[in-house]
Amino acid sequence: MKIEVIIDRTKKLPDGTVPALEQELSKRISQSYSDCKFTVRRAGADGLSIIGGEKGDKARIEEILQETMKARMTGFVRYSAVGVGVGGCSCQPF
Repeated sequence: MKIEVIIDRTKKLPDGTVPALEQELSKRISQSYSDCKFTVRRAGADGLSIIGGEKGDKARIEEILQETMKARMTGFVRYSAVGVGVGGCSCQPF
């Protein structure tokens, strides 16, 4: 199965967000799907592409994405609150 998460390039994200998100999502998705290629990239609009999955896979992957984004946003807010300088992130779940 091939999974591609697409993030709107006009969204302002802190430096390192895309690689960190890709690493975290890859880790979480590989727990449920061992034979999977996974990428995160920036493009003109948010999106999710799943090729070769079975019925129900998209719903599960969307759930993993939402859990991951929620966890990442909690981390951004926590780091920003203690003055690490992450700044205002306008990320939203897909």
